Amino acid sequence: MVSDETDDISHDEHVSDNSEQTTDLQQVTDETTFIPVEFDDNIKRKYGDIIRKTDAIDLTDRDEEFVVSYFVNIFKKHIILEFIVTNTIEDKVYNDLSIRLSDIDVLDDSNEYVAKQVGYQQTVSTCLVLERSQSHLCFGTFSAKLEYTDSDVGSEDEYNLGDVYLGPEFWCEPISVDFEREWDNEQYIKCTKAFVMSNDKDTESAVKRIEDDFSWLHFVCKGENSKNTAIILDFSGQMIDNGPFVLVRTEVGSSKSKGIICRVTVKTSSNDLCQKLIHSFFR
Repeated sequence: MVSDETDDISHDEHVSDNSEQTTDLQQVTDETTFIPVEFDDNIKRKYGDIIRKTDAIDLTDRDEEFVVSYFVNIFKKHIILEFIVTNTIEDKVYNDLSIRLSDIDVLDDSNEYVAKQVGYQQTVSTCLVLERSQSHLCFGTFSAKLEYTDSDVGSEDEYNLGDVYLGPEFWCEPISVDFEREWDNEQYIKCTKAFVMSNDKDTESAVKRIEDDFSWLHFVCKGENSKNTAIILDFSGQMIDNGPFVLVRTEVGSSKSKGIICRVTVKTSSNDLCQKLIHSFFR
């Protein structure tokens, strides 16, 4: 568990934005077919090769009416949220299954794969496609629900699911830069936040966690602050579409009263991006 040590954030204002049109998509899956996104030839032809894919994340418990999990599939210009749905109710058939996310404005009905039908103990997939561009950046958690039609009565219904998380790692590429020169760039906005690493018993385990959590960035170097013996790790990246550079410096030390503390500093050219990044860490 990680808790905020302070909510203070220092920053300057500067926001840049680009726009790009979303490609329309209308797709219906076969009735009882589940084909992972990375093996779907239609998706490969439309979006190219997959760059990376997350592990499965559960949105329901295993004993619920619907068992649902999701993957995040990263492509060069798109993100495909792939939802895997299993029907556990005997003698029930559901039609036209799709997922809706709350508080997210980068999706529309033309950008989804709808599962046509799922019977008892069958598994299907339904997907949402996001444009991976500077103008469609969205970080945070979003409430999800499964929408479907009950074939017995022909009425539409919905089923509440857990939250879907979209983090900065889906919108950033690991890029090597001249870190010290960029770090000293006075035009960058600076955001700083300290976190109590309550699950880490020592600095060594905290450093390992930081290396894992920031693996979506380029690892620059590891050093030690001679003033307070804190361990420093530097990372760099660049937002998609040749967007702003992202510089991250973490300082890990110990406190008698609070235990292991990690101070994170982000520098980038956008105030909005800087704040989104600093609030997304150690969720």
